[in-house]
Amino acid sequence: MAIYGALVSWLTWPLVAHFANSLPLTQKACRFDSQLLGWALAHQSDALLFNPSRLLDGGAFFPAKGALLLGEAAFGALPLFLPVFALSGNPTLALNVVFLVSATATVGSVHLVVRRLTGRHAAGVAAAAMLLSSRWLLWQWAPCAPNYAMVFYLPWIFLLLTLGVNGRRRMVGLALLMALQGLATVYLAVATFLIVAAVCLVRLFSRSQRADGLRLLGVMVLAAIPLVAVFASYLLTRAANPELASQSVWRGLMELTRLPWGPLDARMPSGVGLAALGLLAAGGLAGARRSSPILEAAGLRMALFWVLVGVLVSFTPMARLDSGMVRLPHAWLGQWFGVYELVREPHRLAVVAMVGLSLASGLAFPRLLRRMGAGTLTGWLVLVFWVGLVGYEALSGAGPQRYARPGVLPPRYPLLQPAAPNDALAGVLAKGEGPVLELPAPVNRRGMLDPVPQVRAMYRSIYHRRPVLNGYSGYWPVGFSERMADAQALPNRAALRRLRESTGLTTVVVHLAGLNGPLRKRWVDASKEPQETGLRLEEKLPDGIWIFSVVPDLSAEHSNDGG
Repeated sequence: MAIYGALVSWLTWPLVAHFANSLPLTQKACRFDSQLLGWALAHQSDALLFNPSRLLDGGAFFPAKGALLLGEAAFGALPLFLPVFALSGNPTLALNVVFLVSATATVGSVHLVVRRLTGRHAAGVAAAAMLLSSRWLLWQWAPCAPNYAMVFYLPWIFLLLTLGVNGRRRMVGLALLMALQGLATVYLAVATFLIVAAVCLVRLFSRSQRADGLRLLGVMVLAAIPLVAVFASYLLTRAANPELASQSVWRGLMELTRLPWGPLDARMPSGVGLAALGLLAAGGLAGARRSSPILEAAGLRMALFWVLVGVLVSFTPMARLDSGMVRLPHAWLGQWFGVYELVREPHRLAVVAMVGLSLASGLAFPRLLRRMGAGTLTGWLVLVFWVGLVGYEALSGAGPQRYARPGVLPPRYPLLQPAAPNDALAGVLAKGEGPVLELPAPVNRRGMLDPVPQVRAMYRSIYHRRPVLNGYSGYWPVGFSERMADAQALPNRAALRRLRESTGLTTVVVHLAGLNGPLRKRWVDASKEPQETGLRLEEKLPDGIWIFSVVPDLSAEHSNDGG
């Protein structure tokens, strides 16, 4: 684990050198999704330690209740996040711990499971190298949402499924692992249950394994109990927001799977590259020979099954071919159950294929050495050559460019600096009381609210601990779009009065650098006429940050409603 921790740190350098003040910025989504997760976990940590009754509120989208349930709460990340945040008060540091420790534990677990099934550390290194080559883990989605790096339970679930759950202890252990994996995110819960259900179904149709299949049914029921108890509150949020599917920045953005090479796209969890397929072909796709260990052969078959199931469930109901569109068989899930109204990114379900393909690479490696008749020294030389090939493919982005394979990785891991514990604006806001609104709240090119300034306000609220009207998540609550429309109309007095009446707004923060010329002039003029606008300029901070207080009496008198 120490070796893999050092390797992960090297591959993400200089993140470790800026552990306490920077987050990964490997994708555009990292500009807001990682801070969203930090806000959610920081609020949960604070609530669990000091005020459990506020656990689901979050303080964003004020005055909406249950703001935490408008996106992924990542409950399963709390055991890693909470202790670090409680001791340091630094959500950035805690998020980096979640990301790097989870990635290290996942890679190390893959190595140990392969070592258990093959008896060879070299095979474990082959599997770990394949997993580290997945850009999804260190460059694509997991850096933006570190809870998705918490797939270190999956290799052990794989091991128990391979060995069989022929005892009460293994049944309870498998159920516990499934529940813990599911708590990281609903997507991983769905992916885990789908693969276990697929294995269960196959065994139920086999006379020799039917008993094991029935035990797997019991395991899934046992694992579902804590998950249902934790996630049931999401149903209340959905009931309170009947038009929830349309209350999202990302509505209508499901990107269709591109066939036939789409699964090898590096944006897919399954896109660990062509080197794994070459190794499997060289080792033989038909499984191990009679002279091969039984566990190794069973593990290879199980790993290939994981790849097959993981890839199939990750396809969107409609896929894209060069010749046009094609409707896939599982499209009926969307028609009958509305699955794709909730699972907006089906490709994330391919995480089981990513783990399966990495495990398959390690399990196929001893078979390849046996076919070559290689001794220990030759085997390690072959491993070094193969790891070098995998590394080159990962760095160069080798693959069919027409299917969005990435280019060469940058030499330096990109970083983002969010608000820090010593943030000057947060320090000033911490001295006041009441709800806060940060402006501007611009719309993006799609005519929807830009999430970046919204999530910055949320992340800063971790430090000043006041509720904010701003908000960004997977969805937004009823009334939020109307409040943001009034926010964009400020310093109009009528809009301010509506916000005051509906939220109790007391403070407005204006970042003048983000405003165009005419709007900046309106705010400069507003600072000179508090009786007319209802906003009193209280303080000016560097970088053009102006802090206004809302005049308590916003009666219609002295208003410029018609302006």
